[in-house]
Amino acid sequence: MYHLNDSLHAQAAAILEARPKKMQGVRDLLDEKLTLATALPYLNITASDNLMSTVYVKGSYDARETWSNGIWENSRNFRFTVSSAGKKRYYDPAIEPNVVVELSQHGLKREEYKKFRRYTGSPEKVAAKIAEWIEANKNVRNLLA
Repeated sequence: MYHLNDSLHAQAAAILEARPKKMQGVRDLLDEKLTLATALPYLNITASDNLMSTVYVKGSYDARETWSNGIWENSRNFRFTVSSAGKKRYYDPAIEPNVVVELSQHGLKREEYKKFRRYTGSPEKVAAKIAEWIEANKNVRNLLA
């Protein structure tokens, strides 16, 4: 029985690995557009198609060496979550070309930062919306200040 579970686990891993990474194209587009449009000291964009299609855009207006205790949350940080539109678990541009973006976390003064409303649109428009928000909030103070 133990060997059966190992072989099933290996088969499941192979199936997941063989499945096309649908959000990888969205991640690559966001990486290209945001790296060119913003001059952030820290920007990390990751894609996942494991449980559902998601891209995380994690950034900071401050250089990594200035973070208190080296912790990202102690900087002027933000995190956007990009997922498939239409209550779909996985993103498939052939079925639904739009994605949903929302600001899921930030470390900016609440009285000063420009709010971000949840937005549904093409990946190109989502990249433009994120870049616009990043530019609009570059001079906002840290939440902890």
